[in-house]
Amino acid sequence: MAGFTFTGSLLTPRGAFGATRLDDARVLVAGGLGADGSGVLDTEVYDQTTGQWTSAGALHGVHVRPQLVATDQGAALIGGDPAGGDVRLEIWDATTTTWRSHLVDPYLAAADGARFSTDHLDVVCGARAPLDPLGTGRFVQISLADGSVTRMPTPGYDRAHAFVAALADGSILACSGSGTAIGSAGVPVEYLARTCELFEPVEGTWRPLGRLAVPHISLDRAGECLAVLDVDALMVGGSDQTDTYTDIVEHFSASTGRWSRRAPLPDRRDLHTTTTLDSTTVLVIGGEGETGVRADGYTYDVTTDVWSPLDAMNRPRLGHAAVVLSDNSVLVVGGAEDGSCELLA
Repeated sequence: MAGFTFTGSLLTPRGAFGATRLDDARVLVAGGLGADGSGVLDTEVYDQTTGQWTSAGALHGVHVRPQLVATDQGAALIGGDPAGGDVRLEIWDATTTTWRSHLVDPYLAAADGARFSTDHLDVVCGARAPLDPLGTGRFVQISLADGSVTRMPTPGYDRAHAFVAALADGSILACSGSGTAIGSAGVPVEYLARTCELFEPVEGTWRPLGRLAVPHISLDRAGECLAVLDVDALMVGGSDQTDTYTDIVEHFSASTGRWSRRAPLPDRRDLHTTTTLDSTTVLVIGGEGETGVRADGYTYDVTTDVWSPLDAMNRPRLGHAAVVLSDNSVLVVGGAEDGSCELLA
């Protein structure tokens, strides 16, 4: 890949937002926190033909690290609502560039993963028990027409902040995250999970899988360590059970249902983006490591198990997003105080 060049800057600099490529090849960003730490309601859309961002309307509520998913008519957003307030499903119409919302059950604020399916979202929600009365984790379908919820089979493990991904065969992978248990003093204690499970749509059940070598938790629950490789997956870096940056890389094989160690990331880091370029290539950029916020990155070849360095980005980035465009270039969004964005061609 040739290297990083600047493109149009965000209208509103932000971090901890959602980003998705739309059906018309544009990129939508929504939610997140501004430079002053306040929630951002304004949304915006990027057009690669002009290299510029334009306004895409305003959300009805604040969402931090939400799940933003492209739909056949625009996009839908769920999760990341502040504690104690209304929880909303928000739906964006690409034609009118307006948002409408439905009030939904409070547990949907803890959405860890979502995908679009015909007329609804499939949503995996994190557990909050026993510290939170909302109870165990949930898997639900939520209607885009009215926000009504249909309960689906409950995941086998109670976890929060899991990495969740939809695989090419329609199954859903959920792994790592955190759970709670009663400690020796009789008070709730958080632990980091290495457990993984797979929802199989034909059987309609969750199936336990082999465990990860380390939890791969993200320190502020914002990193993107998991990349989908058709029906397989790759978990890259993050932090381990001692809150230490890790370079451990693990590959999930659908044929065996197990994880195997791969060549480590050349340096330890967390809060990076892990982006699938094609079925055998993964891009890792930015984040934070032992030397601070990073501008550098690597590509990984699944077939050869080799990491290759890239030229560094023009800005170190933390809390950014990386979206593959229709021409296979990569748009790197935000993660810098100036709202700048970059293209990797």
